[in-house]
Amino acid sequence: MPRVVALTDNPPKSEGKSDLGPREFICLIASMMSLVALAIDAMLPALPAIGNDLGVADPADIQLVIIALFAGLALGQMVCGPLSDRIGRRPAILAGLFVFMIGSIVSFIATDFDTMIVGRILQGFGAAGPRIVMVALVRDLHRGPVMARLMSFALSIFIIVPAIAPALGQTILLLSSWRGIFAAFFVFAAGICLWFGLRQPETLLADRRRALSISSIGQATSEFFRLRIALGYTIATGFVFSPFIVYLSTAQQIFQQVYDTGLLFPLYFGVLALALGGACLVNGKLVGRYGMQRICLFSAAAIVFISLPGWIGRSWFEGEIPLWSFMIWMTIIFALVGLLFGNLGALAMQPLGHIAGIGSAIVASLSTLISIVLGGLAARAFDGDILLLPISFALFGIGGLAAMLLAEGKNTIRRIKPLIRAIAPAYPSSTRSPSPTQADPAKSAAKEIFADTVNPPRKGHSMDKTLQSAIFAEGARVHRYLEYRCIGAPDAAGRKRLARTIASALAAADDAAAPPKRIVIAFGRRLWSVLNPDALPLAMDDFHAIQGAKGHVAPATQCDLWLWLQADGEDENVARTLALHRILRQDFELQLEQPAFTYFASRDLIGFEDGTGNPPDNQGRIDAAIVPEGPGAGGSFVLAQRWVHDLEKFEALDIETQEKIIGRTKADSIEFEGDAMPPDSHVARTDAEKDGIALKVFRRSSPYATLDRCGLYFLSFACALERHRIQLERMFGVSGDGLSDRLIDFSRPDTGSYLFAPATGDLEKGLEP
Repeated sequence: MPRVVALTDNPPKSEGKSDLGPREFICLIASMMSLVALAIDAMLPALPAIGNDLGVADPADIQLVIIALFAGLALGQMVCGPLSDRIGRRPAILAGLFVFMIGSIVSFIATDFDTMIVGRILQGFGAAGPRIVMVALVRDLHRGPVMARLMSFALSIFIIVPAIAPALGQTILLLSSWRGIFAAFFVFAAGICLWFGLRQPETLLADRRRALSISSIGQATSEFFRLRIALGYTIATGFVFSPFIVYLSTAQQIFQQVYDTGLLFPLYFGVLALALGGACLVNGKLVGRYGMQRICLFSAAAIVFISLPGWIGRSWFEGEIPLWSFMIWMTIIFALVGLLFGNLGALAMQPLGHIAGIGSAIVASLSTLISIVLGGLAARAFDGDILLLPISFALFGIGGLAAMLLAEGKNTIRRIKPLIRAIAPAYPSSTRSPSPTQADPAKSAAKEIFADTVNPPRKGHSMDKTLQSAIFAEGARVHRYLEYRCIGAPDAAGRKRLARTIASALAAADDAAAPPKRIVIAFGRRLWSVLNPDALPLAMDDFHAIQGAKGHVAPATQCDLWLWLQADGEDENVARTLALHRILRQDFELQLEQPAFTYFASRDLIGFEDGTGNPPDNQGRIDAAIVPEGPGAGGSFVLAQRWVHDLEKFEALDIETQEKIIGRTKADSIEFEGDAMPPDSHVARTDAEKDGIALKVFRRSSPYATLDRCGLYFLSFACALERHRIQLERMFGVSGDGLSDRLIDFSRPDTGSYLFAPATGDLEKGLEP
């Protein structure tokens, strides 16, 4: 049996640890994250009193109490993130809390407005420490789905803070004065400081700390500004947050002065805060279906579209928009902003994994500075007319949308088509299929038959047979691939025994770990022809070795039974694997057991994003992967190969050469166009067409790694077996055009199987005893 490599979510023992239980740790994370929101939102009811006591002549100047905190936050984020990589998490967080407490004291004792602003800048600078570094601390302790679950729970608690903070500030004002709010800030920060200092040990051990130098920071900054994706989405974040700064700076005046809500101001503010937070939670489900880029493009466009009627709407209400209308409009706007917040930051960070510490500091600081400048200037123009908000959301929304379009470039149309179709089902889907009048009447019968095997006719493409949904399910962090060969040749006499063995093994796997139905099962030709011959596609064949034009070989290791296990954690896959193998080993011999994992936003170990050639929408993926009609309808032809990388050889090349080998940029996955695309690049060789129709497949590959071997378990699904063959022939230089894929100079396959993943109805029939 091949050696099993367990890649779990638990950190090695050499890393730091936490003495806190999960619930206490989550509460600590949420408390750290809420410090900024509390310092902003709890102050809003007190702004008029502060202005009166400190002699602020211009009412617009009082907005600086909010803007100053963001200014300090922008500066603090630039310092605290990289600093924590050098001195450790605990010192950076404790220093930040200490600075925040000093800022609270300065603001508490302020007798003039300038002193108040200094105190608020110190508060913002100090709050950056726990806000930014706490995320890094969580990453030190956990990774993958464990980290995601912890941050989700913390976010759920954090969302409550903006909703209740104004009410807290209002309550303190009733019992004391605005200085009591700063006293509360000091007590809250001191409590967190004591809690954190006593309970949480250092998580970044000395051997993992990184030295910082001016040159390293300069190189990282220079690289950031050269990455269109990172820069574009950072600018977009600044534009999107700008009208939010305007709202925060003017909320107290709008609700208490324009609409005269009095003590009910915290209630209205809290409703909008919950709309924002609720959208952040819903976003997790939407991202899995539509992707971050599409959601951002759609949300930004929707903000602009919805803000324009708000701009014009004042004339409908004779110059004053009613409170109910304002609340409905703002609730919708805040929900859309909630969809943008988390996604924009993640997109900006996507190409910065190798400089994550400095990169995150640049993204956070630059976006905050942009929003302070734009939002602060806009907020200063507020004169009691709420028209400022629709104008701000519309104009800054256009700026954010433009920045996103700049970042996405030619990918924009590909990103938004699925959303347009989801919203307007009547939107016409483009097809590259030639019309009957375009067909060549002289085409031979043999050629027509071959064309159908590559591009099956789509008439009546009804999925009356349910496909295996796990083929398309994304989001799993770990994978495991099992390849078995029958002990003895399968025949009709042993059919019932084999069917019973496989069915029992699948049932045992479902019982071993929840959730069930995260397994894809496929069969080689000789086994499936025994289990369910009526559902065997005529084109099904075994994998045959390919001898490449330049000596490269794709070996054949055809298996009979193939299983793909998906999970959030390695424990689920281990439990399922053990349950499966205990039963399958009675009639099957294990050929290959390969653990794999998701690597840095779906990248291969060579650093390039994998699967960018997949159809972007669900229907396109079904058309590419699923047999539409005939024997095996609802099933899919599978190509499974394990590739072994020569990483040292590939990484010795400069980035420009690597990009020419692949055919797209490494940082932001932009394909080359026209003459810039090398004809022997990986993209060019796998981008095949037949009769004007792109031979798309649906790739679901995953990298694997041990210290002595690493590579990619290549996995793709197609509606026709010929699509796999044509792509492999083009890669290995035996398609007749004299070209081969340059990538195979640095990576070689050591296994190869053609399989068929039947529809669930055919699978059930095939496994009947």
